[in-house]
Order: sequence, then structure tokens, then C-alpha cells
Amino acid sequence: MESVRCPHLTQKELGEWAQKEFNLHHSVKQKTISNIMNAKSKVIEAYEEGIMKGKTSSRLLTIPDLNNDMLEYVQDMAAKHIPINRPTAKAYARVLAASKYRMNEMRRDKRLRFSDRWLTDLLNRIGVKTRYLYGESHPLVIGKRKTPRAATKKPALYRKTTNIGQSHYVEYHASPSAWMTTEIFRKYIKRLNAFSVYAKRKVALLVDNNASMHKLKEEFSNIKLIFLFANTTSKLQTLDAGNHYIQP
Repeated sequence: MESVRCPHLTQKELGEWAQKEFNLHHSVKQKTISNIMNAKSKVIEAYEEGIMKGKTSSRLLTIPDLNNDMLEYVQDMAAKHIPINRPTAKAYARVLAASKYRMNEMRRDKRLRFSDRWLTDLLNRIGVKTRYLYGESHPLVIGKRKTPRAATKKPALYRKTTNIGQSHYVEYHASPSAWMTTEIFRKYIKRLNAFSVYAKRKVALLVDNNASMHKLKEEFSNIKLIFLFANTTSKLQTLDAGNHYIQP
């Protein structure tokens, strides 16, 4: 490391050195240099053990600010309650590397490959862990507008930041109060029942204590509606983690 060979250099000077050494378009942020300095002993130990020899080490600091950029992206999505998956994270990193850091102009041996191993290492470096989310693969959205601005066709088609460069379908309905109505609920359950018949599944559906849902008197072949008591949703929220059933 340059800080070992030249201990008199300040963090700002180290950032300027990294810019020249790795042919970057701007100086490395002081925060990034500070993080690298704090992990100096681990990096030196890795070099001594031969872990970081060859091409891997030459790519390690190609875009040192990318770690902080990805951390800011994950924190921003978490603050907005928008889940992201591994392919989305890699796609965002590719776009960022190409647009902000002009990685395509670098030598091929300096470019990142954005492999699964690379993403795992990056998440470990920035202290981010992955978790599975269940029960939200086909969201039902209710709004006041008959045709929302974000929609381009029917069923409503939205573009979300969680699907970079792709389109994401959601089921959209409109009501004057943007709230669930008996008719919307009936249509949704009929479609869900048709899917359950096709999949040869029996479903017990826990339903919140909502007046419009209680008015639905129809019976469905493969779905049984179980209405919760008042104020029990928060206590049962922990069950939202996949399929829960007991097979006799």
C-alpha cells in the first residue's frame, strides 16, 4: 500500500495518488481512503498470505468509491421501503460504473466483472446482509385515478427502480377513496381461486377486519376466508414469511 511506503502522505494526497495510479476521472473521497486505512492491517495480511495475488488484487481498487455508492443506494432503497435483489444490485452497479466512473474506457484487466462472488464480497465490505421476502410477488394496488400517470397499458404497467431497465406488472384497481371495496375484493379472490384450482391447491386466507371484506358472502371452491378479530393484525404479522401449513 502507498500509505506504508509513504507514511507522510495525507488522506487527500493518497486520494490524488490513487486517481493517477488507477487512471480515475476524479480523486478518491477522503471517507473511502479512511475506510481503507482502517482495514490496512487486514489488507496487508491478505497480501502476505497470497489471497490477493494476480488479477483479483489489480481489480480490488479499480473503483474504490463504488462501495460507498452502493451503500448509499441500499440505504436509500431501505428508507423508501423498496426491496432490491442481487440481480438488481449488480445491474445498478454496472450502470453506475459505466456512467459515473466510465469503466468501459478502462483497460480490460482493470474492469470489474460484477460476478456473484464480487457482489457477495461487496455486501460483506459494506456490512449489508440479504433476507428473503415473501408474499409480495403479485401486489394489488388501489388508487383514486382510473388510469394512473405511471400506467402505460392495462393491466397497469409501472416502472420501478427495483427493476432497472425492465417493466414490472402490478394489479391496479381504482376506487373513490383509494381503499378496498367489496367488488375489488371479490374480483381479486376470484382470480386467486382460479389460480388455486389450476395449481390444485387449497388455500386458507387470513383476512383483516375490514367491513367491505365482511360483506363478501360468496364461497369459493379452493379458498376459505378466515376473518381476524379486531386488532390482531399486528400480532400475526410475524407469520408473513412463506407458506405455513400442517399436513396431516
